[in-house]
Amino acid sequence: MFRIDRRNVKISGKIYNKFNADDNPEVVAEAELPDATASAEALANEYLSAAEAEINAKSEEILANARDRAAEIIVVAREEAEELQKKSWQEGFELGTAEGRRTFEEKTAEKIRQDDEALKRVLEEIYNERESTYKELETETTKLALEIVKKIINRLKPNLYF
Repeated sequence: MFRIDRRNVKISGKIYNKFNADDNPEVVAEAELPDATASAEALANEYLSAAEAEINAKSEEILANARDRAAEIIVVAREEAEELQKKSWQEGFELGTAEGRRTFEEKTAEKIRQDDEALKRVLEEIYNERESTYKELETETTKLALEIVKKIINRLKPNLYF
């Protein structure tokens, strides 16, 4: 232990005058202070023990606060991760739905176009068949009408006098 007063420095029971120009201290007085040294050591040990206890208590408090804060951070991080996962799932679902809808619309539009073309061909065939049938029926009807007229004329011929 050492003590500094205005003029002298006391180190381990030896009193030194202020340092001279050569930085060599001059011993002013030398005294053996075993009781004071032991007492100072005991006091220093008490202060040291108290300081260690205070440091340990403060360390435990800091550690407990750090654990609590870490637990809070973990809870918040998990909540954010869950929210992010839900958001990502929702975005993925929406993108998948949009992609599926787009694919469905493309395939449906293609199928409708193909069906329209097939329907147009069928309707064109029906129209052509109808026209052909009308022409055949017209010809047949005309022939039938002429045959009927001939028969009527032939039946009436004996009664006619020209």
